[in-house]
Amino acid sequence: MSRMTFTPKTRPNAIVTCCTPNWLPLAACTLKSCVEQGGTQLADFYVVAMGLTEKHRADFQTFLTRHNFTATIIDGVLPQELVDRAPKRFSAAAFLRLTLDQMLDPTYKRVLYLDSDILALAPVAQVLNFDLKGKPLGAVEDYQSFPTRSGGHAKHPQSIGLPAGARYFNSGVLLFDWPKILRQKKLPECVERILGLSASGKKLSFPDQDVMNLVFANQWQRMPTRFNLISIVSDYFPETPVFRHFTRDHKPWHKVKGIGYSGYYQQYCAMLEGTPWAAMVQTGFTRLAPFISVGNYLRQRDSKTRQRYKKHLEG
Repeated sequence: MSRMTFTPKTRPNAIVTCCTPNWLPLAACTLKSCVEQGGTQLADFYVVAMGLTEKHRADFQTFLTRHNFTATIIDGVLPQELVDRAPKRFSAAAFLRLTLDQMLDPTYKRVLYLDSDILALAPVAQVLNFDLKGKPLGAVEDYQSFPTRSGGHAKHPQSIGLPAGARYFNSGVLLFDWPKILRQKKLPECVERILGLSASGKKLSFPDQDVMNLVFANQWQRMPTRFNLISIVSDYFPETPVFRHFTRDHKPWHKVKGIGYSGYYQQYCAMLEGTPWAAMVQTGFTRLAPFISVGNYLRQRDSKTRQRYKKHLEG
């Protein structure tokens, strides 16, 4: 893949999200929430997308004009063999984060990648300025390496080849020390590993996330949970996060929602109102997702697990 012509840089950092056309409105909302939390003073905004039409681009510009901020669309391109090997339950666009080295100005200080089902709820400066202690990547530990009731650790990290007890991060929020990432060629290594695993017939549950954990083993700095508060962990730690990550199947903009999503629903409504995407937020009768809601209720009252996780995260 040859390098693209870089969009002129105006800030020292970049905030970027990646998507397919159906996720473009949500990616726009992710960026808008960063605007509301001081992001325009610190970073240029980008959406890396596959398969956009001129209508999609025009709708995106309408959203930007309504909310008075600037963001750039970059046409994402993936090697065909990577597209062919994308798991059915994930879009190939999930791999676009692994090609950002081909798309963003190499002189950025930090690049902050965000999934498109994220809202910024507190100033993003505390993330962009976080001390990575010399590591090329900052990320938040995923619950899949939290300790279990029996005292051991979840088995997923071991299942992909990490040692017992290894920490495993969620790839929805990634803070890159950009010059170091480019110098060490970590992202191309991730792509090569995915292609190699696919060619050998080995399957991973979360291809991009699993491979990133293998490539960045012992080379990532743990960030506070509030920097990427995923849905299950939010039940145990109901703090105000910097980034709230809606990782469950039911999202705030769906008609069927999880407990505590009404405020987020209103936030999406406000951002999409008056744009070509206003109808995306499902209105009318809504109901709670029953099994997820019961799980939320039980986790919120499980103080023993909360203390176990708290001790682990402070360790």
